[in-house]
Amino acid sequence: MPAYLFVGKSYGIPVSWMWRTERPCPICGSPDGHLHGGGTITTDPRFYLGARQAHCKDYPEVVYFLTDADPAATAATKAKARADLAAALKANDPRARRTVKEATAINAARRRATLEARRQAANATPPTIALRTSTKIERCS
Repeated sequence: MPAYLFVGKSYGIPVSWMWRTERPCPICGSPDGHLHGGGTITTDPRFYLGARQAHCKDYPEVVYFLTDADPAATAATKAKARADLAAALKANDPRARRTVKEATAINAARRRATLEARRQAANATPPTIALRTSTKIERCS
Protein backbone atom coordinates (compact mmCIF):
# COMPACT_ATOMS: atom_id res chain seq x y z
CA MET A 1 0.00 0.00 0.00
CA PRO A 2 1.52 3.37 -0.94
CA ALA A 3 2.38 5.65 1.98
CA TYR A 4 3.58 9.25 2.17
CA LEU A 5 6.20 10.60 4.60
CA PHE A 6 5.26 13.27 7.16
CA VAL A 7 7.26 14.92 9.93
CA GLY A 8 6.14 14.87 13.56
CA LYS A 9 7.02 18.12 15.29
CA SER A 10 7.14 19.32 18.88
CA TYR A 11 7.33 23.08 19.46
CA GLY A 12 8.12 23.45 15.75
CA ILE A 13 11.14 21.14 15.95
CA PRO A 14 11.11 17.91 13.90
CA VAL A 15 11.19 14.91 16.27
CA SER A 16 9.86 11.88 14.35
CA TRP A 17 8.75 10.46 11.03
CA MET A 18 5.27 9.20 10.19
CA TRP A 19 3.95 7.29 7.19
CA ARG A 20 0.38 8.07 6.10
CA THR A 21 -1.46 5.57 3.94
CA GLU A 22 -3.57 6.56 0.97
CA ARG A 23 -6.67 8.69 1.51
CA PRO A 24 -9.26 7.25 1.76
CA CYS A 25 -8.04 3.91 3.07
CA PRO A 26 -8.72 1.31 0.33
CA ILE A 27 -9.52 -1.34 2.96
CA CYS A 28 -11.92 0.34 5.40
CA GLY A 29 -12.68 3.61 3.61
CA SER A 30 -11.38 5.88 6.41
CA PRO A 31 -11.25 9.35 4.81
CA ASP A 32 -7.96 10.26 6.55
CA GLY A 33 -6.08 7.02 5.90
CA HIS A 34 -3.91 5.71 8.74
CA LEU A 35 -0.64 6.78 10.36
CA HIS A 36 2.25 4.40 10.97
CA GLY A 37 5.44 5.24 12.84
CA GLY A 38 8.61 5.97 10.93
CA GLY A 39 11.14 6.20 13.76
CA THR A 40 12.95 9.09 15.36
CA ILE A 41 14.24 12.06 13.37
CA THR A 42 17.81 10.71 13.47
CA THR A 43 16.90 7.43 11.73
CA ASP A 44 16.09 6.69 8.11
CA PRO A 45 12.28 6.41 7.87
CA ARG A 46 12.54 3.98 4.94
CA PHE A 47 13.64 1.29 7.42
CA TYR A 48 10.06 1.35 8.76
CA LEU A 49 8.46 0.46 5.44
CA GLY A 50 7.32 -3.11 4.90
CA ALA A 51 4.66 -5.40 6.34
CA ARG A 52 2.39 -3.61 8.82
CA GLN A 53 -0.73 -4.53 10.75
CA ALA A 54 -3.73 -2.62 9.43
CA HIS A 55 -5.17 0.10 11.67
CA CYS A 56 -8.65 -0.53 10.28
CA LYS A 57 -11.09 -1.14 13.15
CA ASP A 58 -13.31 -3.56 11.22
CA TYR A 59 -10.39 -5.50 9.69
CA PRO A 60 -7.85 -6.17 12.49
CA GLU A 61 -6.50 -9.31 10.82
CA VAL A 62 -5.40 -7.50 7.66
CA VAL A 63 -1.68 -7.00 7.07
CA TYR A 64 -0.50 -4.75 4.26
CA PHE A 65 2.89 -3.87 2.84
CA LEU A 66 3.82 -0.18 3.07
CA THR A 67 5.80 1.21 0.14
CA ASP A 68 7.12 4.71 -0.51
CA ALA A 69 4.53 6.35 -2.77
CA ASP A 70 6.76 9.25 -3.84
CA PRO A 71 10.53 8.76 -3.31
CA ALA A 72 11.34 12.26 -4.63
CA ALA A 73 8.97 13.91 -2.14
CA THR A 74 10.36 11.67 0.63
CA ALA A 75 13.90 12.85 -0.10
CA ALA A 76 12.77 16.49 -0.10
CA THR A 77 10.83 16.04 3.16
CA LYS A 78 13.84 14.40 4.84
CA ALA A 79 16.19 17.15 3.67
CA LYS A 80 13.88 19.94 4.87
CA ALA A 81 13.26 18.31 8.28
CA ARG A 82 16.96 17.71 8.83
CA ALA A 83 17.73 21.31 7.78
CA ASP A 84 15.11 22.60 10.26
CA LEU A 85 16.65 20.49 13.02
CA ALA A 86 20.15 21.68 12.12
CA ALA A 87 18.97 25.30 12.21
CA ALA A 88 17.42 24.77 15.65
CA LEU A 89 20.64 23.17 16.89
CA LYS A 90 22.70 26.04 15.45
CA ALA A 91 20.41 28.50 17.25
CA ASN A 92 21.29 26.60 20.44
CA ASP A 93 17.66 25.68 21.14
CA PRO A 94 17.59 23.40 24.22
CA ARG A 95 14.53 21.56 22.87
CA ALA A 96 16.46 20.61 19.74
CA ARG A 97 19.39 19.30 21.80
CA ARG A 98 16.97 17.30 23.96
CA THR A 99 15.27 15.91 20.82
CA VAL A 100 18.56 14.62 19.41
CA LYS A 101 19.66 13.27 22.80
CA GLU A 102 16.37 11.39 23.32
CA ALA A 103 16.34 10.08 19.74
CA THR A 104 19.90 8.81 20.14
CA ALA A 105 18.98 7.05 23.40
CA ILE A 106 15.88 5.46 21.83
CA ASN A 107 17.88 4.24 18.83
CA ALA A 108 20.60 2.79 21.08
CA ALA A 109 18.02 0.96 23.21
CA ARG A 110 16.36 -0.50 20.11
CA ARG A 111 19.73 -1.61 18.77
CA ARG A 112 20.63 -3.28 22.10
CA ALA A 113 17.27 -5.08 22.22
CA THR A 114 17.68 -6.32 18.65
CA LEU A 115 21.21 -7.59 19.31
CA GLU A 116 20.06 -9.31 22.52
CA ALA A 117 17.17 -11.01 20.70
CA ARG A 118 19.56 -12.21 17.98
CA ARG A 119 22.00 -13.51 20.59
CA GLN A 120 19.25 -15.41 22.40
CA ALA A 121 17.98 -16.88 19.14
CA ALA A 122 21.50 -18.04 18.23
CA ASN A 123 21.99 -19.69 21.63
CA ALA A 124 18.55 -21.30 21.81
CA THR A 125 18.42 -25.05 21.58
CA PRO A 126 16.15 -26.41 18.89
CA PRO A 127 12.90 -27.92 20.19
CA THR A 128 12.85 -31.65 20.75
CA ILE A 129 9.94 -33.56 19.33
CA ALA A 130 9.00 -36.94 20.76
CA LEU A 131 7.40 -39.37 18.34
CA ARG A 132 5.67 -42.52 19.45
CA THR A 133 6.23 -45.52 17.22
CA SER A 134 4.51 -48.59 18.60
CA THR A 135 5.60 -48.79 22.24
CA LYS A 136 8.99 -47.18 21.83
CA ILE A 137 9.55 -43.40 22.08
CA GLU A 138 12.25 -41.94 19.87
CA ARG A 139 13.75 -38.48 20.19
CA CYS A 140 14.06 -36.38 17.09
CA SER A 141 15.64 -32.96 16.89
